[in-house]
Amino acid sequence: MRPGAYCGLLAAALAAGVVACGPAPEGGLLEQAEQFYLDGQYDAAIPLLKRHLLAYPDDVAGHFYLGSSYTLASEGFHLTLARGELETALAQYHRSGAKVSPIERFSSADYFELRCHLELGKVLFKQVVFMLENRWPSAAVNETMRAFEETLEEARRISPESDDVKNLEGIIRELRLGIRGRA
Repeated sequence: MRPGAYCGLLAAALAAGVVACGPAPEGGLLEQAEQFYLDGQYDAAIPLLKRHLLAYPDDVAGHFYLGSSYTLASEGFHLTLARGELETALAQYHRSGAKVSPIERFSSADYFELRCHLELGKVLFKQVVFMLENRWPSAAVNETMRAFEETLEEARRISPESDDVKNLEGIIRELRLGIRGRA
């Protein structure tokens, strides 16, 4: 697979992103950051989310939004930070035993968990593409692909018929073909 061909896959992955569901109320840092996020102003959301998480380090929604913002931010590649924040959101969410979504605009706890796995899948996709384009060793690429496939399996467990899950399945197939072609 040509390096430029990954751009089409990236566009498909980003198209599977979070859809804005209306404005957040004015208020605290999280609400302000959420509004920036929903408006596509990810770079503006990041410092607010960092400040919010300093005060509320266990806030699952804050970690989700920060990880997603790092994934989509225009200022540099923050993929390692994005991955860590999304993994933290998932771990804290599971540890809490919550049966409701920590993000009110998400319809259910299952949908929140699905979104976390899909956002994590986007991060892992971008990491694999970066590794391929920069000729990283096959072992490192394969390890990240395994993590990508595992997060996709978790998303599939939650919502096997989701169009977003099916899109990521197709992206993984394309990446696997590209990796085989590179060998």
